[in-house]
Amino acid sequence: MKTKTHILIFIIFVLASLISCSDDDIQKSDGQEIFFEVTYVNHAWVDQFKGFVIDKEGKIRTYENPVKWNSTDGKTGLTLSQIQENISQTKMSSTSISAADLQNYTAKISSIAGSEFTKPVSGGADRGITSFYAYRYDQDKQIYMPILLSQTGDFETYNKDKSAIEISTWLTEILARVN
Repeated sequence: MKTKTHILIFIIFVLASLISCSDDDIQKSDGQEIFFEVTYVNHAWVDQFKGFVIDKEGKIRTYENPVKWNSTDGKTGLTLSQIQENISQTKMSSTSISAADLQNYTAKISSIAGSEFTKPVSGGADRGITSFYAYRYDQDKQIYMPILLSQTGDFETYNKDKSAIEISTWLTEILARVN
């Protein structure tokens, strides 16, 4: 009888934990506004700069030739205010990400080793460059550090990390749905 009571208490505890902690709470806990970005740049015929970011709620926010877009060289990162400026220049897409997918792929960000890439190869002329990024957020410094996952187009290179490959493949599927 005592074992059944312990099991029942454990089940109630687990259910209470699940009810009180939603996916939104998990994503918002560190204050990170965006997790992923896909950009396309082409200067071959007409200047083109467009893409999308995926925010903390799994919403896809698109942009095309914004007046001012804050970007980084990958070493200094972006401040929280720069990210907020970028977000203010986006439009909400009708496409969104499920909470389960968002949680699955954001959990992979912290394990990405960002330094080993394939050798860049030519993908063709005048195709532009599509870059796939994940962001790590340092809450204390309020800095977003972009992690290049892959780049396709004129020159192609891929981060060799398993999680980077998985996220990049997933973002490519999303890109096909957003365009």
